[in-house]
Amino acid sequence: MPEYTQGTGRAAQFVLPDGEYLFRVDDAEERLSQNENQLIKLKLAVLDPANKKRITVWTNLVFMPGCLWMIDGFRSATGEKIVKGEKCSLSAEDCIGRRGYLVLGTQEWNGAKHNVVKKYVRRRVKDDPNAQEPVVAARSSSGPEPDDIPDIPF
Repeated sequence: MPEYTQGTGRAAQFVLPDGEYLFRVDDAEERLSQNENQLIKLKLAVLDPANKKRITVWTNLVFMPGCLWMIDGFRSATGEKIVKGEKCSLSAEDCIGRRGYLVLGTQEWNGAKHNVVKKYVRRRVKDDPNAQEPVVAARSSSGPEPDDIPDIPF
């Protein structure tokens, strides 16, 4: 009979290299953090264009002063106009189905690497081999129109 040591096996996890990627919010849930701060837990589908694979990245939008920039970035990247000083609200239900671009990084936790959202970006930067600097795809000044942001194809 085969033997093994319990609690030592890990499922292989695909980790994307640091960079900019297309995302879609597949699910969202309102929760409280351990410190009782309101947050929205997001399940993001992220497209790996090199392998045509979709991976899942979990992240939080935390409603506390030091984290509000991330919420503004998410809203801007998904097509909303940010007006400085204006009160607004965002629910988990409002997030589902939104799509845009983000910058992923990698982080090691408990001996395994994972992708983390470093920031959301309003426009996609594409490398043009003939350009001296990266070329920025044109977007309106108020943020991307939802139809300008492609959906994850699967």
